[in-house]
Amino acid sequence: MKENNVDIKSIIGFILIGVLLMFWLWTNPPEQAEIVEQENQQTDIEVNSKDKENINQNFSIEDINDDLFADIDKDNSDYVTEIKNNIFDIKFSKKGGQISEVALNKFIDHKGSPIFLIKNGNSTFNIDFKTSNNRIISTKNQDFTPYI
Repeated sequence: MKENNVDIKSIIGFILIGVLLMFWLWTNPPEQAEIVEQENQQTDIEVNSKDKENINQNFSIEDINDDLFADIDKDNSDYVTEIKNNIFDIKFSKKGGQISEVALNKFIDHKGSPIFLIKNGNSTFNIDFKTSNNRIISTKNQDFTPYI
C-alpha cells in the first residue's frame, strides 16, 4: 500500500502559485476612482442608516393604513372563477389567486367521478414581498380579480 505523504513538488507548486498571486495583487492596486467610490458607498450607508432610524420613528397607524397594500376590499368571501372545456375543469380562488381545483374530464376513477389533480387545498403557491417599511406581504393573503 502507498502512504499518503505530501509530495515536495506539490508544496513548491502551491508556494509558486501563492507568490504569483501576491505579485499580481501588488502590481495591480485598485484605481483611484474605485477607492473614491468605495468611500462614497460607506458614507451613503451611514446616511441611509440614520434616515432609516428617522423613518422608523415617524411612522404612525394612519401611514400604515394608507399603505399601497392595505386591504381596500375587506370582503373575504371565497369567490371562484371557473374555466371548463371537454378536457379539464379549473377553478381559481379569489383569495391568493390560487388554483383551488383541477379535474380531468377524460379520465375517471373507480367510482366514476373525474380524477382531480388539485382538490381541497392540496396545492398552495405563495410569494412573500418585503415593502420599504419592512412589512411582509404574502400573496396567499391578497385578493385577486380574475380576468378571462
